[in-house]
Amino acid sequence: MAPQENPGRPQGVPALNLRRSTESAEERTDRTCRLPPFPARTLKATTGWAVNPSPVTSPSPRSAGTSSARGGWIGAAWKRTSPETPPLTSARQIACSDYSRPSSPATGPGKGQQAWGVAATRGGASACAEKEMAGALETLFQTYDLDGSGSIDLDEFVATQGEVVAEDGRQADTSELVAQYLQARAPGEVGLQGGGLDFPTFADWQLRQRYARASKEELAQDCYRLGERLSAKRPQSGQTARSGALSRPLLSSRASTRASARNWPPEVAIAAEREAAEQRAQLNAPKRRFENGGGMTSTRKGFVSKPKEAARDIRAFEKQQRTKDSSSDDEEYMRKQKHIARQREKETMEVNSIAQMDTRSAQLSRQLLENLHERRQALIPSELEACRKKDEEARGQLHELVDELSLRYKRLMVLRGRVTARADPEPLGTPAKLVGVERVEVDLKELSAWPTAAGETCVSQSRSAAVASAASTRSSKDGSFKLSMDVKPEAGGKPLSLALHHRLAADLFRRLGGQGLRRPGLELLPLSQVGEVEAVPGSAHVAVFEDAKSGARFFLPIGKVLQDGESFSGEVKLLAAVVVPEYGTLSRTVFKLKKRESEQDLLQAATSSRAAAAAGALPECMGRTLGGQQVPVSVAAAVFLRLTDATGTELALSQDAGIMVELWCHSLGMRRMRRPPSLWRFDSCLGEWTQTLQPLSANRRELPPPKLPQEEAAQVLEWSATQAKRPALDEGRRAQEQREEVVKLKAAQEALRLQLKGQPEESLADLCICGFDAREAIVRRVRQEIGLQARYLRPPKRLFAGVEPDDEGHGLRCSFLYNTLFDLEQGAARAAADPEVMVTHHLFAAHELLEPSQAIAKDLGLGEGATFTQKHYELAARRVVPHLQQVAAYLVAGARAEDLATGTHLKDVGETAVRLHALESLVSRWIRPRCSGSPPSTTQELWEILTARGNDIAASLLVAGLYQARRDQLAQTRKALGRRDPLLWASYHEVVPAVEGAQSRPQRGQSIAETAAAQLAQDASIKERAQVSLMRQMVRSKMSKPGPRPTMAQVKAVLQGAAEHKWQLEVRLQQARSAGRAAQREAEQAAGEQLAAEKAMAQARQRADPTEQLSQGKAAKAAAARADVAKAEASHFAEESRTLAEALVAENKDGPAQRLLEEIQVSSVPESDNVDEAWEQVLAQLPVPAQEHGMPDILSFSFQAHTEEWNAVALAEAPQPAASCSSKEALPPTEPGYDGDDDVLEYFAPQKRPALPVLKVSSLVAGAFRDGAAGQVATEVACNSLGSCSVSRSEVLADGTFCLFAAPGVLFELWFTLTARSSEPLRFGPFMAKSSDEVTYVGVLEPKLATKAGQWRKTVNATAALIRLPRLEDPAAMDAECCTCKKAGDSSEEQSKVLSSPGDD
Repeated sequence: MAPQENPGRPQGVPALNLRRSTESAEERTDRTCRLPPFPARTLKATTGWAVNPSPVTSPSPRSAGTSSARGGWIGAAWKRTSPETPPLTSARQIACSDYSRPSSPATGPGKGQQAWGVAATRGGASACAEKEMAGALETLFQTYDLDGSGSIDLDEFVATQGEVVAEDGRQADTSELVAQYLQARAPGEVGLQGGGLDFPTFADWQLRQRYARASKEELAQDCYRLGERLSAKRPQSGQTARSGALSRPLLSSRASTRASARNWPPEVAIAAEREAAEQRAQLNAPKRRFENGGGMTSTRKGFVSKPKEAARDIRAFEKQQRTKDSSSDDEEYMRKQKHIARQREKETMEVNSIAQMDTRSAQLSRQLLENLHERRQALIPSELEACRKKDEEARGQLHELVDELSLRYKRLMVLRGRVTARADPEPLGTPAKLVGVERVEVDLKELSAWPTAAGETCVSQSRSAAVASAASTRSSKDGSFKLSMDVKPEAGGKPLSLALHHRLAADLFRRLGGQGLRRPGLELLPLSQVGEVEAVPGSAHVAVFEDAKSGARFFLPIGKVLQDGESFSGEVKLLAAVVVPEYGTLSRTVFKLKKRESEQDLLQAATSSRAAAAAGALPECMGRTLGGQQVPVSVAAAVFLRLTDATGTELALSQDAGIMVELWCHSLGMRRMRRPPSLWRFDSCLGEWTQTLQPLSANRRELPPPKLPQEEAAQVLEWSATQAKRPALDEGRRAQEQREEVVKLKAAQEALRLQLKGQPEESLADLCICGFDAREAIVRRVRQEIGLQARYLRPPKRLFAGVEPDDEGHGLRCSFLYNTLFDLEQGAARAAADPEVMVTHHLFAAHELLEPSQAIAKDLGLGEGATFTQKHYELAARRVVPHLQQVAAYLVAGARAEDLATGTHLKDVGETAVRLHALESLVSRWIRPRCSGSPPSTTQELWEILTARGNDIAASLLVAGLYQARRDQLAQTRKALGRRDPLLWASYHEVVPAVEGAQSRPQRGQSIAETAAAQLAQDASIKERAQVSLMRQMVRSKMSKPGPRPTMAQVKAVLQGAAEHKWQLEVRLQQARSAGRAAQREAEQAAGEQLAAEKAMAQARQRADPTEQLSQGKAAKAAAARADVAKAEASHFAEESRTLAEALVAENKDGPAQRLLEEIQVSSVPESDNVDEAWEQVLAQLPVPAQEHGMPDILSFSFQAHTEEWNAVALAEAPQPAASCSSKEALPPTEPGYDGDDDVLEYFAPQKRPALPVLKVSSLVAGAFRDGAAGQVATEVACNSLGSCSVSRSEVLADGTFCLFAAPGVLFELWFTLTARSSEPLRFGPFMAKSSDEVTYVGVLEPKLATKAGQWRKTVNATAALIRLPRLEDPAAMDAECCTCKKAGDSSEEQSKVLSSPGDD
């Protein structure tokens, strides 16, 4: 193997010329030993994955001057040489002859070849004897190499050498065998990281051990006999090892070999290994730079049997290099080496720090679990209190750990992952082995389609420049990688896309955002070759392939294959990855956890695990519909295709071509999805699934296209309005708590009145105990002391209406006194320290900025009609963010997760879920659609925004406002386009560029919507869609009864034929009209000639010239005949023109529709144009689910797929509200009052519901992962919905909490990725997801509760939970409060002016 270049050393160091003979190269070659090279043991690629078997390396650079007493090669070679026997050609020369640099006519023989030539010439050994000796050594090497990996590790050496020693009749100690292994391994310095002995090093050790006892012939016979005896003792193991070496999968890691080498604990061996490593490092330190360079002459360059002159030259050369390394001329190299050392030290420190964090997290989690078990066994209050304190202490430390990690990785995104794939299937009942995959391209890209608070709008760049690569790398030998980049959540918070590419695996994408440490689990899905075909440019032939595993069929047009944009001719391979859900767990009912030992059950468990792993390779199931709504999608089936040539180079198809795919899908899951599917494609530039208009056929019946953006927006608005009308799940409990609070307050006030009865009536006339006067006086005082920071302060009066014992403890008094200056100052200090009081200032200030009046809008610089636009949120950002931060902090601090049924506090719901709920509440309050046809935000959209902004609620709310303003702008553009033609419509990805272009190039006198609509109206694809819609409407209007629905191909074919037919009619009409005009001119000309001839004939008659008269008469008759003929032709062409004109009018009107109707009437099956009805018709023809188990091949989907991207049959999820309240308490009326209870309404005014709140589509899943035994830490969790391929992922925080989404009302499983590399993800479930209004709380999950292979659980009914937020008051309700405890006739209008006019302060 040719020596590699040293990147850290400039090349061109002059080499030493050690050849002292004047012989030619040919003469030396004739005299050189020509032994066959050592065969490289490289496994053939059976699966195609790149692996790193133990490399057979070239000899190490050990010189004569640096050979130690451990047995360096030079010393051993000279010691072996004796006068009786000529010097032996070394085994390293025999084995490494094929690794020397090849010669060329220009440069001559390589340095390695020169070295071997010199050694062989001076050795003079016999070629035949050396060949026999080489074969014997190789046979013995294969006997030692039990696994056939090409190297001998410590286990193999100890086992085999122990058998050799046992033949001599003695028992060898393990430490002695390990010492022999280290002695044999040291001279070659092979595999210092655990690679083992290669053949040259093994042969070197055998020659040093056996040469003194025998000649070459005897040595060869001895090696042959020893190898045969060892093989005879273990024929079965040897055969198995060799066969296993040839057939084992390439997805294997050498970690097991290295681990086995480290498992030997003898202190002597460990000390010897450490001492040997130190000696090697000390000896090689001054020359390490030049061991691969042009001027370094050492054993690695090929010198084995060195004469005294060569040894002297080597010592002189190395002395010179040591002097140079220590000089100041090499500062650049030393600087690079120091930088590399610092980076390695930094990496080691970071890895150790992460390990310490994981250890702390695992210890605290174990404490929480132990405390939980103790609390369940506690019987007395003191034990419960002790457990409570321990629990609070451990949770506090976990929260500190989370905060510490967030501060450490502030404004930094660090990715530490490992790319794995599943090895060949293990025996049934055992978990699959995950092994690392090397050289996988890992790219971290920044997605640009994201609005920011700084005014950067989305999709302002072209698609080619939409994604900027932030960082990239390749996975290492064990599949691990690290990426880091600086992020600024406060300056935009753009989401990131992690893309993995391997030529033999489907592309893997992960959507990331925010800051911090991420350790995702990345498992590649291998591509399987489904067929080969010869591509022929221009051919119309279609090759048909079928996947044996999934039964999917692929139709490839072999004439449309391209390579680098040009037609390709040659062998084409089709690689595919088909992902379909596995329904075995859905079709069987299990009543308890049970171990199933049958082969069928174990096979079913393995199939289910592989299906979940395949679904995990899909991109995040977040999609964008045609109308632009960002919603989760349920994937029914997905496919990834790749075309390559014979060498593995990727190919493509022309733009107008695609691969038709027909795959089978179990209808059991499709029935549970409840909505019609459509075709979706993953857009790697935007990092999300996008809905397409490509035709999709179910059981070879084409489904209608998805709903238009207008219809989709109307449906979403209807869902949101219905959600607003539903009572809150906690409304009953909240109203009961309010009533109890008011009852206690009224009772205390009544007691205070009884106490004050004995006082004079005049002193009680102005006394207010309802809290109104106290609020006004104290708020005025707070405003005077704080100023503008309390300008909008308007707290509810109930906060000032409390009653407490007096200082002496004998009576009662109001909590807030205001009669004296001292009491007023004390009350103002208490009010300023109360968050519930001070939050009203920030709440009402944010309300004034986000829903401004005309005066405030003018102060912000907003013109007429500019409110609630992107400009509004950009200008208000600087002022409103501080107020929003205070409101968000108040909501998060007072939030409480509760069991919906019992009201129990759930402490293991993470802060991320609470922040999402708080953001949802604020967005529903202030950010809503301002244009008809514009849908509201969704919970998933807010989740994406919050994650990208680093959980900053204030900044996320402004981004949500920018999103809503853009949706309003798109709705206005669609309306303007519809006014031009009702049949014209545009999708989200078509409208956004048009609006961006209109904003960059505004037209005078036109709005942005009108300018964008004018641009869209000229788009050819939009016009074509309008023609298709018109054609279908015309065909449906001509049907006398419900009939079949024309497919997209039929409509396009008729439209294309109609255009050609119309062109032919227009040409014929033009020709007929031209011919008619020519005939008319001919008739007019003949009539003129006739008139002239008749006039000449009359003149000839007057002159009495009979000859002329006769001639002119003949001419007149001829002209008259020509005129009649021309008139007849003109009449004929005029009639033909009228007929063609009528035919052209009919063609423009309904001619194509009539032809299309005649074509489709061959089928009499009625089909609906409504996509929902058409899908119900398809499902109605399928067997019922009870009869479907074991017959999954009854529903097929056909569609056209593109290569190098994910194609999926999926559907957008729909909200599923709760059927009824889960609370055991009776619900009160929807208003807070009970039977007209005015006391409750006095202190708790009814709150106005948002008209169009944030749409809740999925159910939020929350819980915690705790490990109390092995100390494992989970880094990521994935939610896999059973019956579909949908997967949602989330990070597991350091405190073990997580939250993610699941489709409402379906079964799902949770898969946890652990920090341990060798462990498979843990599976929990299945759980039943709650409604979209509820939180699905799965509780605390422990590894002992995980479902093992072959085990099945009954469905776990997770807890229905909700997150309760503190009450936020409405400004109008605070202005309407008044005093209710004074006598009738006393008005408080003058006092309330303080609150209604804050600007006067």
